[in-house]
Amino acid sequence: MSQLRLPKIRITEAALIAAIPPFSYLLLWLYYQPQFEHYNVPISLFQPNAMQALLFATTITIFFVFTYVIAQLISKLIPQGHPLLLRLKRFVGIMLVPEFLFGTINIFARGYLPAVQYFLWIHMLLLPIILYLALGDFILPLIRNRKAKTLRAKFGRKADQEIYRTSGSYLASKARFVLPVLVLLITGVTYTLGTRAYRGERSYVIINSSPKQIVLINYGDKMLAAEVEQKSDKRYVYHPNFKLLNANDLNKDTFTYVRIDKDQLRKD
Repeated sequence: MSQLRLPKIRITEAALIAAIPPFSYLLLWLYYQPQFEHYNVPISLFQPNAMQALLFATTITIFFVFTYVIAQLISKLIPQGHPLLLRLKRFVGIMLVPEFLFGTINIFARGYLPAVQYFLWIHMLLLPIILYLALGDFILPLIRNRKAKTLRAKFGRKADQEIYRTSGSYLASKARFVLPVLVLLITGVTYTLGTRAYRGERSYVIINSSPKQIVLINYGDKMLAAEVEQKSDKRYVYHPNFKLLNANDLNKDTFTYVRIDKDQLRKD
């Protein structure tokens, strides 16, 4: 009777999987921390718990797996009859992942930056990865094998071709550089989005209680609110007596959405 063989998980892979939940919690903290500073909220009210971080981590993992599979399917459109095309195939299979990632962020964060400006900004951030892969895969072989007469000879050395035969081996060979850079980019973009969450004009939830309250930070399942007064000049003043409210306890009939510019909202 044949035995069931399970895939082996190396220590590095296990460590990466274990690091995802605390990393997602760090992302949540980086997103909300600038808003806490802006509204002068005590950091002790930081609410996302371990379950929220775990759910966020699961979402991140599923998204990366999904985008990686889609990127590999798209890369199959590139023929692999030539060593140069095989290198291009692996390059496209990796670079499409951050393209999909930051493109999705742009969809959810629509309004923070114009589309063209966001596109140029993201590709400036991705430039280190692009240069690293381009130099290592396309430029250095031309220099190292410059005595070879044809492109197939320059890019087709057996030792160089091993990592290009499967997408997994190629990704493993590049992960030491690509993964840390992506982690830094994701944390940086998360913090930037957190700082932009309170800039400019945005919609605030006004709870029509007595006294009225304004939701400063929305965690999804919970809301951080403070008492608010509306002045005659359409300005709002909130008092620093913050409360954590359960979103499920709110009736839609008890609150309204109000567009408020950052200059129209100030602390008492």
